[in-house]
Amino acid sequence: DLDARGRGATLYLPTAPITMLPRLLVEKLGLGLTDPSPALSFCISVNKNGQIAEVDVTPSWVRVERLSYAEADRRLHESPLRDIHAITQRAFARRLAAGALDLKWPEARIRVDGAGTPQGPQIDISPLEWLASRDMVAESMILAGEAAARFAAQKDLPFPFSGQPTPDPEMVVTALTRPAGPAADFARRRCQRPGRVSGDPLPHAGLGLELYARATSPLRRYLDLVAHQQLRAVLGRGVLMDAPTIVERVG
Repeated sequence: DLDARGRGATLYLPTAPITMLPRLLVEKLGLGLTDPSPALSFCISVNKNGQIAEVDVTPSWVRVERLSYAEADRRLHESPLRDIHAITQRAFARRLAAGALDLKWPEARIRVDGAGTPQGPQIDISPLEWLASRDMVAESMILAGEAAARFAAQKDLPFPFSGQPTPDPEMVVTALTRPAGPAADFARRRCQRPGRVSGDPLPHAGLGLELYARATSPLRRYLDLVAHQQLRAVLGRGVLMDAPTIVERVG
C-alpha cells in the first residue's frame, strides 16, 4: 500500500510502463497472467432499461481467455460476448439519456524500441481503430464502477466516490452550435467542470450517473486499490477503514 500510495498510478511511457506496484506482484495478480487468476468479481443485474437492479461482490478465482480488441470484435456475434455487448448497449443508452458525454477522440499507440542503443531508438506511431469491442469493455468498466459505488452506499461504507458537477449551461449551448466533429467535441469537453473524489456519494455528470467510483484497476490506480481494500474488508477479508482514513488516502 505504501509503495502504491507513493506512486499514485502506473506511469505509461513509450519505452515501458513504470508500475504502481512492484512488477513481480503485478505478474502474480494480473488477470490472465496466472491460471486461475485471483480477482474481485462483481455480479450485476441490469434491467431492460439499462439500470442496475442488483449488485453482489465476492472474492474469486477466474480463468481468463485473453483476446485482443480485434479478436473480440470478430466474436461479438457469439455468446458470451454477444450477451455482454447487448447489456452494455442498454447501459450506455441509459447514461446517454441522462446527459452523459460521448466523445470519440482519435487515439494512437506510441512505442519506442532500442532507446540508448548505438542505432538509436525505433519509433512506431500507430493509430488505434475504435471497435465495438472497445465500447463494450469501456461500458463494462463503467458498470463495475457504478456497481461498486452502489454496493458501498448500500452498506454505508466509507469509500472513495468519484463525482463531477454539471457543466456550465451557457457554455454547453455555445458548444452545441458548432458543426459536428472534433472541434465541437473539444468545445463540449471544455464545458466540463473538474471531477473530484469524496468520501460521500456524488452524481457524475460526465458519465450520466447518480453515483460512481473507480474500482476496475487496483493494480495501476491507487484509489481503485483503496476501493478494493474496503470492499474486501466489508466481506471479511481485511480491516475496514473509517471515514477520516478514507479522506486521508484520497488526499
